[in-house]
Amino acid sequence: MNIQTRSQSPVAAPNGVFIDNEWRPSASGQLLDVIDPATGQVFTQIAAGNAEDIDAAVQAARRALAEEWGRMSATERGRILSRASVLVTEAFDELAALEARDCGSRYLRRGPTSRRPPDIWSFMVALRIRFMAT
Repeated sequence: MNIQTRSQSPVAAPNGVFIDNEWRPSASGQLLDVIDPATGQVFTQIAAGNAEDIDAAVQAARRALAEEWGRMSATERGRILSRASVLVTEAFDELAALEARDCGSRYLRRGPTSRRPPDIWSFMVALRIRFMAT
C-alpha cells in the first residue's frame, strides 16, 4: 500500500500485523480507517488486530525467547538492536512524515537536528550493551 504524505511523495507501507517476523493479515481480516485529524478524511486503512492476533504474537515471542533470541548473548542482541536503529535512522524522514500525517500536522525536514530521536535510541542500545556486558 502507498500512503500519501503532505510534504513528500507516497510512502510504501506494508499492511497487516507483524507477527513471528512476517507481515500477515489480521485474524479477523478487518481494517480500520486512519483519519487525518486536520482534514477529517480517511487517508489509509490498517489491519484491525484482535485477541487472536495478540495471542499469536505472545506465542511467537515466547518461542523466540525459548529458542535463538533467548540463547543470544546481550552483545549479540545489542548488535541486532543497533542494526534496527540504523534502519530507523535511514527511514526517519518517511516515518516522521507518516506520523505527522497521522497527527494532522505537516512534517518539514529540518536537517541534522531532525535525526535526534534515532540517535538517542542508538545511544540507549549502546548503553544497554555496555551494561549487560559487564
